[in-house]
Amino acid sequence: MMNIRQICARPLWRRLPGVLLAGLVSGCNGLQMLDALTPQSGYTVQNDIVFQPGPRGKMDFYTPSPGTATGRPGVIFFYGGGWQDGKRQDYRFIGQSLAEAGYRVAIPDYRLFPEVRYPQFLNDSAAAVRYARTVWGAETPLVLVGHSAGGHIVLMLALDPDYLGPDRQAVAGVIALAAPADFEPDEPYRTILDYDRVGRAALPIGHIRADTPPLLLLHGEADSTVYPRNSRTLAAALKAAGAPVETIFYPSVSHSGIIGAMSPALSFLAPARADVLAFLTRLQP
Repeated sequence: MMNIRQICARPLWRRLPGVLLAGLVSGCNGLQMLDALTPQSGYTVQNDIVFQPGPRGKMDFYTPSPGTATGRPGVIFFYGGGWQDGKRQDYRFIGQSLAEAGYRVAIPDYRLFPEVRYPQFLNDSAAAVRYARTVWGAETPLVLVGHSAGGHIVLMLALDPDYLGPDRQAVAGVIALAAPADFEPDEPYRTILDYDRVGRAALPIGHIRADTPPLLLLHGEADSTVYPRNSRTLAAALKAAGAPVETIFYPSVSHSGIIGAMSPALSFLAPARADVLAFLTRLQP
């Protein structure tokens, strides 16, 4: 990959994708750059909707142009950050990207470590799902989408019925991007997941079952943060149990690159957005 000096020496229109990618790899700055480039028209946003008490008990709703969401599932997106970082305001590009395609989108916050540890952030996420269902109506099917720690969250909500209870029946599909699904955690993740007490019950691999909604696992082959084997071993176990699961692996795509590719501005990285939209289309009646 080019260094930042090489990128900045190019004309602005040619260097923009490289600047975005370099910023995305560095973390927050990349998300802020994507946000700055995200169109603010073609959809409406309701910010700071309270779904449970506390400063991280809020969510944002993105609604596409009137009429376009008819008959389509509602999408709930959970961001990553190692269960320690992240905020919904940094992911407007996800709300815009999916709303532009005609889907209603909810992006909630959830409490983070060290305020909470497993399973409290999963309980928060389940509360967000239940609230979104009340807003959109009980007849609206739901698709849960998550990246990294958010991918872990959506898989746990789908695989362990204790979190959503009867609302699990409303989940029509799950999409996990670069999800930590099967690994031996070291610190601080061992503490965050309360692994010494609960072991593999804190991971999706500990909840293999056949009666799951359709699952799509996306992963970059160049991911050195959450290794691709997480998705491979989870998919193999689910398939062996008879669960409906698909996998797509992208060559040379990193952990940050796969979520960046959900933005049209970085679609050159991988066809992740197109694959997500194709999966959502297959879920429609």
